Amino acid sequence: MENNRKYLRGQAAWGGALAAYPVFAIPYLLRLDASITLISVYVGLTALGPLVLGPAIVVYLQGSAQKRVWMLVSGFAARIGLFVPMLAPLFGENDAIFATSAFIVFAIPAIVYGALWIPIPGVAIKQEQLPEIISSRIRIANSGFMLANILFGAGMIFLTFPNNYYFIFIVSTFFGILEIYNVSKIRVPKADPVDQGKLRSKLKTQKIGEEKDFLLFIGVICLAISAMSVAGPLQTVYFLKELNFSDRWMGAWAILLAFGAVVGISIWQRVQKRFGSYRMLSITIPLAPLYFVFMTIFPDKYMILLAVFYTGIMNAGSDLGIQLGLYRLGSDKSREVLINLYVGISAGIGFVAAFFIPIFTAHFALTSIFIASYVIRFGLSFLFYVPKVSKRLSDAPKV
Repeated sequence: MENNRKYLRGQAAWGGALAAYPVFAIPYLLRLDASITLISVYVGLTALGPLVLGPAIVVYLQGSAQKRVWMLVSGFAARIGLFVPMLAPLFGENDAIFATSAFIVFAIPAIVYGALWIPIPGVAIKQEQLPEIISSRIRIANSGFMLANILFGAGMIFLTFPNNYYFIFIVSTFFGILEIYNVSKIRVPKADPVDQGKLRSKLKTQKIGEEKDFLLFIGVICLAISAMSVAGPLQTVYFLKELNFSDRWMGAWAILLAFGAVVGISIWQRVQKRFGSYRMLSITIPLAPLYFVFMTIFPDKYMILLAVFYTGIMNAGSDLGIQLGLYRLGSDKSREVLINLYVGISAGIGFVAAFFIPIFTAHFALTSIFIASYVIRFGLSFLFYVPKVSKRLSDAPKV
């Protein structure tokens, strides 16, 4: 178990660094003159995978001795594919289509890997160590994310297009391979083959219905986050197309987002110990997206950087609260399927939202979409304060 702690932290470091890669995916497509429709296709299809493929692969491989092999091979394949979009300029006028296709195709093994990896931290260590390890992993991951963005930001400053993005793709591949190496060193208890049928039966409505607290939790979370599913992908379009910010500025934006999360996790860890993870979510879920209001009212590059630092702090609390909730609720034997159910539903929201992006952008200004999204998010956040909901999901320490 002690070695697992070491490699879980290693995975968090390199996986956090790799998380900087998708930050630059939409900017790269925009630099290739991709249309809003093409970006919507990218957002929608990469969200469809976790909705359909994730839960299916988990159920198919549950109890199989090959599950670990599938996880490592798919993870390695996804990491090798990270550099493929850099070949886009070879396709001339179809460069944006090729890059979009590459992002989508290599998202498939990444989805398989992610579905199989997600439950691992919950079984690789003792349950009483989960809050400490999850907080530590989030802090390490955000530090890795920040350091990677400092490196990528330097590439944006000193290299010109497309070499700046080539640099990101190649270095990200290196980060990804190191992440998979750490994952390969983690050992977990073998699954009991007797549980295979039982776990698969959890997919049936009458069995899933038994996990009422877990379903209530993911229902509240998914409703709240759904409000920002259109606004999220459009912020890059707002920065690069409407405000004409540079790639260098995008690097600084990503750095401050991660730095805010590093600062935030040290704050929210203390809040969680005193008030519980549910109380923390009831604060951060409604307040984190104020960032979209700030950048609409103050469309200045420095004010937006200040706002993204704020939202990094708030997002750290949301991430911590959601992860603790996913591992806290639901029965142990069905947790793998249940967590992937959450991932699938949240991804499905992104898939549906992608169809509305071209429609909304054709009729409304981006700033109007941002404000409307926040108002809806704020309203839905009151679900956390419904007495019946908070009573069932609260984990506040008893005084």
